[in-house]
Amino acid sequence: MPDDPKPRINPLQQGKVYDFLLEVAREEADDPDGGWCQAQEITREVLSSNYAAAPILEDLEEQGLVESRKLKLGAKGRPSVEYRIVTNDGN
Repeated sequence: MPDDPKPRINPLQQGKVYDFLLEVAREEADDPDGGWCQAQEITREVLSSNYAAAPILEDLEEQGLVESRKLKLGAKGRPSVEYRIVTNDGN
């Protein structure tokens, strides 16, 4: 059996992340550019730092359930990555 290079995703934790992003989207439904959350915020708020949110978010993105964007916050360092739910209206 070949090794799967992807980390194991806990379905319960993945559901918690999706539900959190869905709630953020509902709270910011009036803002067409709202609903974005950083992976670090999701880890802190949803997963209590027991799991890293990034692999879960990447898996949800591969499934077409969330989208991501990169924000360059300054001249140095890596850009910040934010995620939000993909809705039926394309946002």
